[in-house]
Amino acid sequence: MNGQDFYSVLTLDLGIARTNQMIEMMGGFIYCLNSSSPSMAISVKLNNSANDSIPLSRQYGIIGQFKKFFLTNTAQSGITVNLLISSNFDALRVFEQVASSSVSLLNLAEAVAPTLYNVACASANTEYSQALGGVRKFLIRARTGNLKVCFTSGQSGSTFVSVPAGTTYSEDLIHPTALTLYFQNDTASTVVEIIAWV
Repeated sequence: MNGQDFYSVLTLDLGIARTNQMIEMMGGFIYCLNSSSPSMAISVKLNNSANDSIPLSRQYGIIGQFKKFFLTNTAQSGITVNLLISSNFDALRVFEQVASSSVSLLNLAEAVAPTLYNVACASANTEYSQALGGVRKFLIRARTGNLKVCFTSGQSGSTFVSVPAGTTYSEDLIHPTALTLYFQNDTASTVVEIIAWV
């Protein structure tokens, strides 16, 4: 897969357990199109099996350049998942089949009205949160220290996405009814910066 407009759909049988199974495929975007179960469990590492795992769920995407990636999942009988791998995030527009059998376009409308949040985190390794509401996209970073981010209260110390010092974590093409970010930092007296678009 090469060039700006190429993509592939990878269908996986999660009945087969994997531990860092290497997929040699270049790209810049991985999106979980659908799964036969909403509770499927699978994670991915980009470029190096020593990197932190990023959990995938239905209608969840990762933007980041990679030459290969590594898949891990427990054996989940009867469950399949379709992953969309694209060379270029901007080359694709993803549609979703909704319950009413109509087709809705995910976030093709321009995101407007950005909101900034500066969350003071006085204590290290302590969970803080910020409610964002129904947003189209967001970006989060810490002014100092290493950040851990998750979407479930109480899980920022155990099931999280790592945001190393000086980097950011962002999501686009999302349409939650309401979204709250939960996070903690390994440095005391820092500020977590968030920008969210609706």
